[in-house]
Amino acid sequence: AAVGMTEGLFSSIGSLITEGVIVTKYDHAKDHKLPSNVSVFEAGHPSPDTNSVKGTEAILEMASKATERDLVIVCLSGGGSALLCKPVDDVTLSDKTRVTDALLACGCPIQDKNSILKHLSQVKGGQLRQAFAPARCISLVLSDVVGDRLDTIASGPTVGDDSTVDDVIRVLKEYGLEEKIPKSCYHHLTSPKQTIETPKPGEAVFENDIVEIVANNQKAREAARAMAESLGFKTSVIHTEFQGDAINTGSLLAKSFLQSISKVRKDSTPIAVIAGGETTMTLPSNPGVGGRNQALALSAMKTISEHPRIALLAAGTDGGDGPGHDAAGAVVTGEDYKEAIKLGLDYNKAMETADSYAFLQEFEKLRFGKENVMHLRDGPTGTNVMDLVVMLWK
Repeated sequence: AAVGMTEGLFSSIGSLITEGVIVTKYDHAKDHKLPSNVSVFEAGHPSPDTNSVKGTEAILEMASKATERDLVIVCLSGGGSALLCKPVDDVTLSDKTRVTDALLACGCPIQDKNSILKHLSQVKGGQLRQAFAPARCISLVLSDVVGDRLDTIASGPTVGDDSTVDDVIRVLKEYGLEEKIPKSCYHHLTSPKQTIETPKPGEAVFENDIVEIVANNQKAREAARAMAESLGFKTSVIHTEFQGDAINTGSLLAKSFLQSISKVRKDSTPIAVIAGGETTMTLPSNPGVGGRNQALALSAMKTISEHPRIALLAAGTDGGDGPGHDAAGAVVTGEDYKEAIKLGLDYNKAMETADSYAFLQEFEKLRFGKENVMHLRDGPTGTNVMDLVVMLWK
């Protein structure tokens, strides 16, 4: 959302802005309307690449010129952990990327993932804020994490870091990562604490800073509620954000939705139940193509298979659902599981191999003779406030 947020700043206070740098995902800045005093870098996500480093170095170069008379406005949104990337001196980008890939594959929560990435970085975990000192700092934040933890969103580059070296060691052991990450990274992470610890909340550099969450998943859920009600649905919102394994969450959410519908259904009025959050996936050794929302949808598809009047959507608010494909998520109904089995599709294999995209693509082809019936493809939305799951009964 970096481009949209910055365009919003310029529409409000553009005459006061002297310089800026944006780092965003590939194809997210091609139609931007920003002036020439803003440098725009498109870079890799969910794994960083050389453009991530170049963009971050440009930000640090700008930070080196900041004085006590300057006000720095930092716009943060989902994806910042990959896009804002400057590894510590004894770790290469290639090694850092291997760590990111290992963390994505192991299924650990975003807080644990970011605790490691912060301690391998020169900008995460409050270190970017240090680089801008002695300037004043305002951070405008789009939250893409459960609970809106400021030290977790984009790995908290402008706020004190609650995670410690002890947390890093715990995560490495808990997920068996000691042998899966490059030796350079392991050696750095197990260095003496005082040499690699990040700045903590309450330190002087953060005094008088302003940090505001400008959008989050709660706002997305409320917007979805308003839309559903405008379409005539009796609507309820689950206020606890979901997290954890995508497949387990899909089944649990579907069961919860079925219970909610049975409680409120009194006549033929259509019903919508809306939830939000973000799951993780533990990938097999040779995974197929898919994403957490497609896996969640397929899991829910089996759970609702006795309820033909029900449909469920699971999608990423950024318009994406993992690397290697073009879908934001999927829509399934209570009729789909039995139809898939009749058509000879191997549901269990798709779930075991994390190959939900290919499963849905083949299902669409066999059942409907075209695409975009079950897959949701709307392209990048320019924002990221985690995922939405919507279940409809009609």
